[in-house]
Amino acid sequence: MTTEMIYSTIEDMATKVLKDHKITEAPIDPKKVAELIGLSVVEVPHDNDDLCGLLLKGDKKAIIGVNALHHSNRKRFTIAHEIGHYLLHKNENTFLDHHENFDMVKFRKNSSPKTQEEREANSFAAALLMPAKLLKKNFTSLQGVMSNSQEIIQLLAKKYAVSPDAMRYRLINLQLISAHN
Repeated sequence: MTTEMIYSTIEDMATKVLKDHKITEAPIDPKKVAELIGLSVVEVPHDNDDLCGLLLKGDKKAIIGVNALHHSNRKRFTIAHEIGHYLLHKNENTFLDHHENFDMVKFRKNSSPKTQEEREANSFAAALLMPAKLLKKNFTSLQGVMSNSQEIIQLLAKKYAVSPDAMRYRLINLQLISAHN
């Protein structure tokens, strides 16, 4: 399977999760999504800022742990990322994710997370929190009344409850803006 096919499949999986649970408006609540698919989410304070989250899978249930000390946007991305691991990487029982695995990148192929699994989970998280169809619609409507890309990015980041960097990279990956904006 080519890289493009892998990421297209990931995009489709995130879209299906949202559709199956009739989630149609931003901001997407990843904790609610996790619970709808049978995952428990717990926030645990951890002094190590690099520790973002983990996924523990057992025979009957799975738990997502997220660093309670992180900013709400970062926690949301971490939960969505761990949902990605849960759905995409069925054969693994535990994922422990550090900050370095969440580095946002301009293009998926050049990503800096250490493994393909981490890149895939990041891609899933972006697709879940910023669904392509909805984001394109919102972007187009703002583009009609605003010309400043940075202002559009800021407004969309707030609407989707993600960081401006995450929004910018998602818009680049969807080819709605260029990497130079």
